[in-house]
Amino acid sequence: MHLYQSGWDFKKVLVLEDYYNRNRKNYYKSLQTGETYTSRRNVDLTSWLEYYVEGFLDEVGRVRDQILNLSVVGGITPARNVLDNDELRLVDFAISLGRITSSDAVDILKVPKRTAQSKLKRLEDIKVLTKHGAGPATYYIVTPLKKSDSA
Repeated sequence: MHLYQSGWDFKKVLVLEDYYNRNRKNYYKSLQTGETYTSRRNVDLTSWLEYYVEGFLDEVGRVRDQILNLSVVGGITPARNVLDNDELRLVDFAISLGRITSSDAVDILKVPKRTAQSKLKRLEDIKVLTKHGAGPATYYIVTPLKKSDSA
């Protein structure tokens, strides 16, 4: 809440639910602060706050890796690294589902197939997406970040 009130709007970027869903047992354990309302009124929330911050840090690391993955585009000038809204939507889809096809791009952007293929090709050219397969079986994934690039 403090970050949001300080101008840090990260809606749809940091999705803490993903972390909590992966660690559901710890989530519920951290929530257990007392049996009744009265017993919870003066409880020490340190363990819950530590769990929350751990989840926040985990999610920030995931987002950082995605941003680095998009920004580490070898040999491309920073001005070319800026993605338009359509490209961001395509990359978001590829990140969310692990892959994207030209048919997905047509559905997402509501554009003709050639336009969708052109957008995917641009993302491939700037090394944001990596093409797999050929013909109708073609799909794209977000280009994995090389370990040497993150140093």
